[in-house]
Amino acid sequence: MRILSKRFCDWKPEIKTQLRKLVLTNGYLKHYIVAAPQSVTYVAFSDDGLIMGWLLVLCFNYHLEANVYVHSKFRNLGLGTKLILRASRTHIPLYLCQWNSVTEDLFYKFAKRYPERLRVFKWQKYEKDHIEWLQNCGIDVS
Repeated sequence: MRILSKRFCDWKPEIKTQLRKLVLTNGYLKHYIVAAPQSVTYVAFSDDGLIMGWLLVLCFNYHLEANVYVHSKFRNLGLGTKLILRASRTHIPLYLCQWNSVTEDLFYKFAKRYPERLRVFKWQKYEKDHIEWLQNCGIDVS
């Protein structure tokens, strides 16, 4: 496996097309790449070139937020952790969005282990701000 990094807008069209498909159906990542295509991404490729997962660093309200997606075939292998830790070496502090019990346990564990690099925020507290920003960018999030 290898992780490559570049701005979303700088990937080849075929890679961008694949990344657009690797998002949660009701998630916001698909909107962020439209609103902020200059955002830095980290993409994990398998040895045979398949995209295993990716992370987008969104600059929002002066914070750098990590948005991670791992393909279902590659979950529970530590890939999300590798993407987060790789991004947090450059983007400090990197904010992780806790939005369910799984991410809450995992992200708080990360933040405790790497307090100088990682912070956690609760999605429910800031969802309204993200929706408003996306709507101001002309994106319908309904």
